[in-house]
Amino acid sequence: MNDHDQRRYDRATRVQTFGRDNTADFTAGSKVTTLFTSLDDLIVKADDAKADQSPNRVSKETLLDGMLLDLKNISRTAREIEKTENGFAAPYRIPDNPAESAITTHADSVLGKLEDKPADSAAVKTAKAALRPLRGLRTPRRFCHPLAHRPRRHHRSQAAQSVRSSGRRGQHQTD
Repeated sequence: MNDHDQRRYDRATRVQTFGRDNTADFTAGSKVTTLFTSLDDLIVKADDAKADQSPNRVSKETLLDGMLLDLKNISRTAREIEKTENGFAAPYRIPDNPAESAITTHADSVLGKLEDKPADSAAVKTAKAALRPLRGLRTPRRFCHPLAHRPRRHHRSQAAQSVRSSGRRGQHQTD
């Protein structure tokens, strides 16, 4: 399922939940109840179709970008909390090195910091509770292991890139 289909499916399940929660508000046999019933059937069919699909593969770069975005959100929230709780944001700062190992190590340390500790004050526990919903970025073991053993990519040399990009659009370079 692509994002558009997923949003449509989520909307249909919200409507289904609304219909179930408010069954008493609709008269039996009305058009609304028949539409809710047909929606239930469609959702069952969609669930069956989703189960038969092969899973989409997501590249490591996409996962790292998503993890970095989550870490940036946590860091931004921690900076806002630091306005009232001095020194709170320091452990949540994004590493200067954007390498995969630095990002995953920082994610693991952030996850450890978001757990409540007995010595935490009530304000710190409240602040950590505010950050906890953003920790859906748990790094799966099957993700971290391949990162450590991934072969390095060979990129074009900077000289080749500069020669290619130095010309104007639509004109060929000649020596």
